[in-house]
Amino acid sequence: MHDLRLLSPLDFELLVRDLLQEEFGILLESFGPGKDSGIDFRFAQGTDATIVQVKHYLDSGHRKLVAAAKKELPKVKKLKPTRYIFATSLPLSPNQKNELIEVMPGVPLQAADIISREDIDNLLTRHPKVLRQHLKLWLTNTQTLERIVHAGIYNRTDAELEVVKGNISRYVHSKSVADAEAILKLRGALIISGHPGVGKTTLMRMLMCLHLEQDWQVFVVEDLTEAMEVFSSGDKRLVVFDDFLGQVSLSTDSIRSVDRSLLRFLERVQKQRDLRFILTTRDYLLSQAQQESDRLKSTEVNAAELVLNVGAYTRNIRSQIVFNHIYFSALTTSEKKELLGDGYYLKIIDHPNFSPRIIELITSASYLALQGKPVRDVASSVLANPAVLWETPYEQHLSADSQRLLQALFFCDYMMSIDDLEASFARICAGSSTHSSQSIEPGRFRRALKPVEGSMIAISNRRASFSNPGIKDFLTEVILNDRLFWSLLSRFSTFKEIDAAWSFYHPLKVQLGKGDKEAAEWLAALYRSYSCGDVAVIRVASLAIHVTSTFDENDEELLQFVSDLIPRLRATPGDAMDDTYFRHALEHLSLLSDSKRERIQDVDAISEKAADLLAEQGAILRLTDIRLLSNALDEYGDRPDLTYGATKASMDDWLKYSFNEAVDEATSVQELEEIHSELSKLTDEVDIKLGATHTAAIGAKRRQLLEDEESRESEGYQTSKWKSPGHDFTDEQVRSLFSTILD
Repeated sequence: MHDLRLLSPLDFELLVRDLLQEEFGILLESFGPGKDSGIDFRFAQGTDATIVQVKHYLDSGHRKLVAAAKKELPKVKKLKPTRYIFATSLPLSPNQKNELIEVMPGVPLQAADIISREDIDNLLTRHPKVLRQHLKLWLTNTQTLERIVHAGIYNRTDAELEVVKGNISRYVHSKSVADAEAILKLRGALIISGHPGVGKTTLMRMLMCLHLEQDWQVFVVEDLTEAMEVFSSGDKRLVVFDDFLGQVSLSTDSIRSVDRSLLRFLERVQKQRDLRFILTTRDYLLSQAQQESDRLKSTEVNAAELVLNVGAYTRNIRSQIVFNHIYFSALTTSEKKELLGDGYYLKIIDHPNFSPRIIELITSASYLALQGKPVRDVASSVLANPAVLWETPYEQHLSADSQRLLQALFFCDYMMSIDDLEASFARICAGSSTHSSQSIEPGRFRRALKPVEGSMIAISNRRASFSNPGIKDFLTEVILNDRLFWSLLSRFSTFKEIDAAWSFYHPLKVQLGKGDKEAAEWLAALYRSYSCGDVAVIRVASLAIHVTSTFDENDEELLQFVSDLIPRLRATPGDAMDDTYFRHALEHLSLLSDSKRERIQDVDAISEKAADLLAEQGAILRLTDIRLLSNALDEYGDRPDLTYGATKASMDDWLKYSFNEAVDEATSVQELEEIHSELSKLTDEVDIKLGATHTAAIGAKRRQLLEDEESRESEGYQTSKWKSPGHDFTDEQVRSLFSTILD
């Protein structure tokens, strides 16, 4: 069963056209939006003429359909067709079809030529390739949804899919999908680039669904390290990384991550056809990153071949975007009339500041409720100055508590738990930095959440996130312009809050400057993060060393804080989950001047504890983790003499406990060769010789994978279909299209 309610009238017309062309093996002449004079499509051969009329009256009922048929009668008689086909999205009984024939006397209409809802479903079953041409219908039919629901959906992916399901009706199938699929087929990787709000994430989500339907496992990740971790899972894997260069500004960490991991990742996806990688980023961040990153400039990456710039929409696509958002919105009839009256929608379609994000918001009932102004006034204001998109509701219609709630969510992980959000909100409200949340009036959090839930904050499975990426952009400006940062930092106490605050501060430290008090503020924050007692010492130490490397003033206090942490670090057992923080701590130490390093008491402890972790956790660490931590010890550590022994002990345990699993989980010859190559390098470095059993296991797995690849289909992904709509719509055609909204 297919949900035809997701189709606009134009979508439904095009579906009927494609089904009839496939069924009869003919090419129908299309007239597009406009005064149809009783014709939507026509086929003429000699003196015979077949005319097709389409009525998308799914929610209107049979009586309204009959009335519409009567209205068409004079126009159809004047055309004198030899065959008349009447298609509708309504389900019809035999008696109801006969009634339509009776109200159109003198018209060559037969029951077999009345195409009802049931007939549409039958034709879609007979012609599945037509279904693939209509993505909205294809992605939401029962069988496809079942395939997607039971596909490999992990971590954040299910939340992304919920967003897709909620917005699929507004989606307009454009050439971007076909262009994206072409790049993925050629390179295995795709970077979707464009201005904020032009549809990068929407395109990413549609590609996710298209892959899920074809039994690809999809992984939504937050960094390249996490992306590397999914290499060994599943047969066909799509890795998705939204805003891979950051959401607002380009950080040093982003560049470092690109330089360290991206080249290796892109090489792998190009060689392995069952692995794909989709990234999104803002165009100005990509341009800046290409200037600063040697990897992105290199001919090996050739990022230009991977990039698809989106946002240049034809008038046809703009018209359909605006139409779908109004047609499928929860706006009242009077609000819809405001947008439709005097052809105002034409100004929206042709406005130089047009963007899908603006259209989404000005047709959102919850967003308009925050504005408290007539919908046309809101639309005109936002289109004239997109910067006020969130300014008016935030400053004029939200309470101070609702503003504090948004600020709490700003400094958090993706999909923050409601409990953590409430605790952070309480700390901000109380103006206290003590870890135990100050008690606030019962119901205060709920009252703060109510005005922004749905409009600015989305909640799924008791986890919160911003409902629109533009909100985070806006809050960045609020925090900068209203000078809120230092006040908020003083109220944060958990490591997650303070670490997020540092990530925000570091690339913007010039704008956020507070003179000689900055180092003291961060020192106080570090003390709070450690005193909360629920964080590993190395995590605080890594952050503290990074902070210390940034400031010249207050050296002694910051260095003393790091020195005070080290005895606690020595007393803490190693945890394999902290290997990344040890690497970062070692790297940040290398940024310190010699005089600073000398003033840290027992600085060797960081290298020694990193070596202990490496030696003791080889059975748990991945091969890549062992290599990265070993390299960090060798390059940045104060005790290079420890590297050999720790790496050797780690590799002994890895070969004993993890080798078989790693080889068994390899899903391609390329992946197996990478494991073998990395294993050979590491074992050679520590004078370990692979045994005959190891060599035999790799050889057996290689033969199996070669056999699998020979039997595998040449294509693991079938591209969707897209047809060019031809010339741009005229004003008359756009007006005719929009006239159906209130039918």
